[in-house]
Amino acid sequence: MNYIRLIINKGKKLHFPIIMSNEIFYTREIEAIFSPSNESKIERAEDYNNGVFTPDKKIQNTYENGYGVWTFQRAIDRISGSAFYGMQQLTGCYLPYNCTLFGNSTFEGCVKMETVFIPYIHQLGYSFFKGCTALKNIITLTLTPPKAYESVFKNVPEDCIIWVADEAVEAYKNATYWGNFTIKPVSDPDCPPYPKRAEGGGVYGVGFYATEKLNNIRGLYDVHGYEVEGYTGTYYLTSLYGIYNTSVPVYKLGGFKGNLTLKQFLFQNDKSIEIVGEQAFMGCENLTKFEYNNSRLRRIEAEAFKGCNIKTIRFNNVLEYVGTEAFKGNPITVVMLEACPDVEENAFDNIQDIQFRVVNAEIVENVKNHPVFSQGQIQVIN
Repeated sequence: MNYIRLIINKGKKLHFPIIMSNEIFYTREIEAIFSPSNESKIERAEDYNNGVFTPDKKIQNTYENGYGVWTFQRAIDRISGSAFYGMQQLTGCYLPYNCTLFGNSTFEGCVKMETVFIPYIHQLGYSFFKGCTALKNIITLTLTPPKAYESVFKNVPEDCIIWVADEAVEAYKNATYWGNFTIKPVSDPDCPPYPKRAEGGGVYGVGFYATEKLNNIRGLYDVHGYEVEGYTGTYYLTSLYGIYNTSVPVYKLGGFKGNLTLKQFLFQNDKSIEIVGEQAFMGCENLTKFEYNNSRLRRIEAEAFKGCNIKTIRFNNVLEYVGTEAFKGNPITVVMLEACPDVEENAFDNIQDIQFRVVNAEIVENVKNHPVFSQGQIQVIN
């Protein structure tokens, strides 16, 4: 069932639907469609990374029930400088969750703008809100305050409220320039409504690796539980792996169930991924390797790798839990133990044939007394 928020505009109760990755919502005083003259500034990060600026073309512009929708052919990843410069028609602008790169003077001179929703910000340009003299609300879910310059908020009213994720309130209060305004959590009932993210859209940032080109990646979740979609930012034919990028840190992995293309999945030095979700890689019959070195993986949920083809797995030093049938159906012969997590009794098949190699001397006794590991072959690696 779609998630619907309600907004109040000019005293009327309006339906504000889920925002898709190729849409921008807007409001204006005159309830009629408005075409931005600078739509060529709305781009894809993928095109930008390749050094080619190919703007998306707007294919639909509607204004119904008190708000407008600009719909583009493809996902919107980047807003270049001056994209909405001087658009005095706008009173509100709501950007999609996958749009994270912004140039200079994006909203400069939007003198009637009252509310801006920018879910995630990877890069913020100079004079971003300069001259937005009516601005009342800035809403963002970015956990770490983006670097801001003095010109970003020039002429923005002092009583403007910046609404942020609950756990980010203190960080914004202490951040340069952001902290000059009132900071409140989005959980506050007075927070203006904003659209829930859509399940889709190309995104940009730092991601993970896989040895085969994958399409339509789903089931990556950020810390708020919103889905983050991946795409192939680069695909190296020489080393035969793809780099899959995301706009914000991925907190939980899932959604690869039954993917027969996936052979190896690697992420290293990534401090954001903490959970492999239930049935995340279930039925990936050709998946032979899952590596997460120097990472903060805490939990591997039930049936996460059921039916895969993994022979060796390493449990990192912060792993806390391995769920029911997490590795059932895998030909696992070696488990490298940096930690001694809680493991459900039926997490593995043929446990008596598995070598549990302890690489952390401090956990040797715990491993020997472990209700699951003690059933296998314990080997201490010096």
